[in-house]
Amino acid sequence: MYSYRSAPNPVSDELLVTAADPDQPTDAPARLSSLTADSAALETTLYDNYGRPVKTQHSAHGQAMLNVRDLPNGLYHLRTGHGKGLVTEHIQVIH
Repeated sequence: MYSYRSAPNPVSDELLVTAADPDQPTDAPARLSSLTADSAALETTLYDNYGRPVKTQHSAHGQAMLNVRDLPNGLYHLRTGHGKGLVTEHIQVIH
């Protein structure tokens, strides 16, 4: 199993979502080299308060960048992964 990290939060321009080694300390940079190719693949979607997807990104390299410059200020829900590995996080967009 692996985990996901997103930063910064709150975000004003771009949100970076990274597949991370779960054995790595949370304050250390992500070590993607220790992940297999399958586990480094990720899909992440940002949803508005009405549950509508507003941004989606797929990546085979363990990192995805979501451009939020065109989104209105507010709270959003970020869902990354799939199945039992699905992670949901609240993201605040502030310009």
